[in-house]
Amino acid sequence: YARALARFIDRRRLEFAVEVEEYNRLVAQTICSTASSTPGTCSEAEGAVSPDSAADALRLEQSLLRRRVQPGFEVWTSMLKRTMETAEFFDAQRYRIKNIRSLNEIYAGKCEGMTYQEIAQKFPDEFEARQLDKFYYRYPGIGGESYADVVMRLQQVIVELERIRHSVLLVTHRAMARTLLAYLMDIPTTHMPSMELPLGYIYACEPRPFGNFLRVWRYDPLRDDFVEIDAPSTLKIRYPQVSLPTATSAPPLPSPAETAYSAKN
Repeated sequence: YARALARFIDRRRLEFAVEVEEYNRLVAQTICSTASSTPGTCSEAEGAVSPDSAADALRLEQSLLRRRVQPGFEVWTSMLKRTMETAEFFDAQRYRIKNIRSLNEIYAGKCEGMTYQEIAQKFPDEFEARQLDKFYYRYPGIGGESYADVVMRLQQVIVELERIRHSVLLVTHRAMARTLLAYLMDIPTTHMPSMELPLGYIYACEPRPFGNFLRVWRYDPLRDDFVEIDAPSTLKIRYPQVSLPTATSAPPLPSPAETAYSAKN
């Protein structure tokens, strides 16, 4: 999986760079068009809108290839071993790789390392409290976090993402992915903790003049590659019934500490 991810990004990074340049050009044109009534605001060349944006994008791509330009691309991971291992096949000479503590998975306090089934059996009151309010519920114990805490610690990451003008790949965890996607795609925080995000997916948020556009790729173990799928169908909100599981019932959810990628996902 890690090798396939590195190959996929190697192929797509030029396309992503062209899309970013195209977006920046459209933004500049929009600003110039809006301010065209003010003398001296934009030159005629800057304010002109190309009749064939696809041709412009192709020319930009060909220009980058001729100049052998390597577009800027960063890879950010958490400080946890499983994300750093996922990014180990990226060439450090071509990618700027950062390990960021703020991208670590939500910390479950004294429940860390336990499955949800184990939490329900050992701490039934805590399990029920979490089902009632997943966003504000904070895991018990020293350092236990809630989704609200995760939002606070991701603020600097989001500020940096907004500042950067090139592509960034974030190799992180479900709680972090839910929080970032909710921010980028304007999903209410009340729905955020219940977003279904299977392992082995790439979510690409592409900036557009009137919001972000989402594209999704799923890892296909038979092809050992990523296949693009319908994005709206992937962001599902799960509304589980609030009930305590019995001793014989199957675990309703995977462990809070994610396991390694499985082909079943």
